[in-house]
Amino acid sequence: MLKQHRTLFSALFIAFDFLILNLAFLLAYQIRFLGRSIIVDQIYFQLLLVSNLTWLIGISAFSLYGERRTERLFAEIYPVLKTIFVVFVLIFSFITLYKAHYYSRLFLGYFLILITVLLILSRVTTWAVFRWLRKRGRNTRNLLIVGAGRAGEKLLDLIEDNPGYGYRMAYYLDDRPGEGLLARLKKLKDLKVGKVKELEGILANNPMSKMGDIEEVLIALPLSNGKVINSLISTCDYYGIKPKVIPDFFWSLPQKISLDSFADVPVISLREFPLDYAHNRLLKRCFDILVSSLILLFYPIIYAIIGTAIKLSSRGPVYFKQERTGLNNRNFDFYKFRSMQQHSPEIANTLQATKDDPRITAVGRFLRKTNLDEIPQIINVFKGNMSLVGPRPHMLKHTDQYQKLVPKYMVRHLIKPGMTGWAQVNGYRGETKRVELMKRRVEYDLYYIENWSFWFDIKILFLTLWVVLKGQEMAY
Repeated sequence: MLKQHRTLFSALFIAFDFLILNLAFLLAYQIRFLGRSIIVDQIYFQLLLVSNLTWLIGISAFSLYGERRTERLFAEIYPVLKTIFVVFVLIFSFITLYKAHYYSRLFLGYFLILITVLLILSRVTTWAVFRWLRKRGRNTRNLLIVGAGRAGEKLLDLIEDNPGYGYRMAYYLDDRPGEGLLARLKKLKDLKVGKVKELEGILANNPMSKMGDIEEVLIALPLSNGKVINSLISTCDYYGIKPKVIPDFFWSLPQKISLDSFADVPVISLREFPLDYAHNRLLKRCFDILVSSLILLFYPIIYAIIGTAIKLSSRGPVYFKQERTGLNNRNFDFYKFRSMQQHSPEIANTLQATKDDPRITAVGRFLRKTNLDEIPQIINVFKGNMSLVGPRPHMLKHTDQYQKLVPKYMVRHLIKPGMTGWAQVNGYRGETKRVELMKRRVEYDLYYIENWSFWFDIKILFLTLWVVLKGQEMAY
């Protein structure tokens, strides 16, 4: 019955999206042509039919209606944006092949704006309403958790801390739960606590026909209990319940993992990132080349102005060049406009800039405050040893130092370093006096690597511009 309800909801969402698509088309047509009948205008009526067909193709390609209880709002909106993009690529392909001169560009612009705004409003409203209902005990799913170890407690924390997910604890099974956890479980309303062997009896009386029945079984036993886990999985299979196994070491895993195979043996791939895929790397590289090429057109003027100011303020070269750690731990020459007095390579390659650093020149202080000293890195971006966005590259000495002190520090070198990054726009830039500051910076870098998208890069670039205009405490 509950699965039927979910199917009904999906069907309603699909129908509502098609309604929005057609409404956006008709509104755009009315705004552009002020009352002309679309039925009479057969060419636009054909385009309406094509739009519906391409939308069907788009929703098939991007799993637009999968359940996303635990996802953030952006995860609900992002597939919609991808589908709209595909739909309009297909529509423009159709227009190019068939009477391209006939269709109004203004109409197409109205259509794109209306369908984007209406669909996003629909998703935001739906997401907010369902979160509101679930917090009040509606539209919930009933869980049975097996295992009162650390993984089981972590699941319990997650469910209690996020009522908007709409999960309700129905059973908690473990042979030896700790006293503290047992006391905590007894406080939960309608939760039944039992032994692991009771699973079969519970599922045997679980017809999945009314509220209160078990919909998901989460097995959170230590992996050392392999025989017990296999037996529980077989029991779930027998009664037609899909089990999910939560590894007892899951809190130490990255946010994004995938199931892979090695000679037909299933394995967990722990380090699979969006930029592992060639099409994502190509998209990022093309964007880097496009932006860096545009900036390089004006670079001679920038170099002449800033270079002259540097030369007049102190002795030494215009550029500061230093080896930094890059992609796959390969070193590269990193460029900046020189902002300090010229000094020995030993000092330059070991000491970070500090607040009120006496080495910084008057011109250099302005350059560092406004981030103008970073502009020559656009050359690094164009050459391909840096990207516009990514983890900031560190001095070789710091790479050797923090590799030993900060867990997962070297993972940040699995993608190209960037001129700006997620850590920098969140305030983690400049001097790192304490190891804790570097740990926080690495956490932000790893989040970026695991959650990369083209739009995430765009967001970081806009945030960087805002930070530069606003000013940042650590910019010295």
